[in-house]
Amino acid sequence: MVALDNRNHERLCDETPIEYATFNSKHFTRAVSLNVSCGGIYFESPTNLEPGSDVCIKMPKEGAGADVLVPYRFFRAKVKWSRPLTHPHVEVYGNGVQYLVRSCLDNGPTYSCALCGEVIPYGQLRVLEEFVYLNDDWYHRYQDLPEGCIKQSLRDLIDGNVI
Repeated sequence: MVALDNRNHERLCDETPIEYATFNSKHFTRAVSLNVSCGGIYFESPTNLEPGSDVCIKMPKEGAGADVLVPYRFFRAKVKWSRPLTHPHVEVYGNGVQYLVRSCLDNGPTYSCALCGEVIPYGQLRVLEEFVYLNDDWYHRYQDLPEGCIKQSLRDLIDGNVI
């Protein structure tokens, strides 16, 4: 029986070194991409990534993956699946991710704190809700506030509902 491939995008198979960071991580981990497309990437990593979680991926300027994805170099992606692989003496996981954001910038897209405007590196983002980012300091201050009018006023400020 022939297996049907139901992919939306053609895949280019080639080993390309990449780096990835899990959301709210302060460092990138090296990994190897084995295939890329315009919609996602498959890579093998030393860590098991939680399906549904966000990762940040840095692609090199040269290589097969770079040829398909030019001019993109930096990606925010959602982990669709992660499976343990059988390799002797090494713990390795296969990960399939779908791109959410693509950037032409070598350092990726920039994010700003919703309260102070500070530019926040991807690995140090704290998400209050989708598309509302805080730096670490403001995130903890906000979370530590008791429910009440002060927290609600701050929330209104973040939402842009200040009169």
